[in-house]
Amino acid sequence: MASPTASSLGLQRLAYQLHQLSEVTEAITWRLLELEERLGAQEHQLGKLEEETDSVESGSGAAMAAVASRLEDTDQRQARIEMMLRGDGLSEMGFQRHLRPVPPHAIQQELIDRSEDAPCSDHGVDPSASSPDTVTFQEEGDQQFIDQLSA
Repeated sequence: MASPTASSLGLQRLAYQLHQLSEVTEAITWRLLELEERLGAQEHQLGKLEEETDSVESGSGAAMAAVASRLEDTDQRQARIEMMLRGDGLSEMGFQRHLRPVPPHAIQQELIDRSEDAPCSDHGVDPSASSPDTVTFQEEGDQQFIDQLSA
């Protein structure tokens, strides 16, 4: 038979192991409770999102009208692009206007008229010249090259 000290050591060891097991069980229980709380919070948020989705799908006429308007605009753009790719609507779309020169704005036209009337004497052009073929420039003196300046 086992001695009384050996059985008491076995009982102490068994008690220690049971104590350790209870601590592990307690830690696992606390973690499960925390997970359940987090799961409940996530389910609550999911429920709110589902309610918002349902309200948008069923009751929000303004949101649905905005979406329908955007889809209609997209369809129109797509139809225009397809028409351009086929080449059917080039004249209908106004592309011919890009082949003609654009008339200048009134202010720009006024500046152009003034520049045609005024001589260009300040730019080195001889204003006494009668035609663009006989334009003479003022004579400038010979300038030294950079190599000559540094030497």
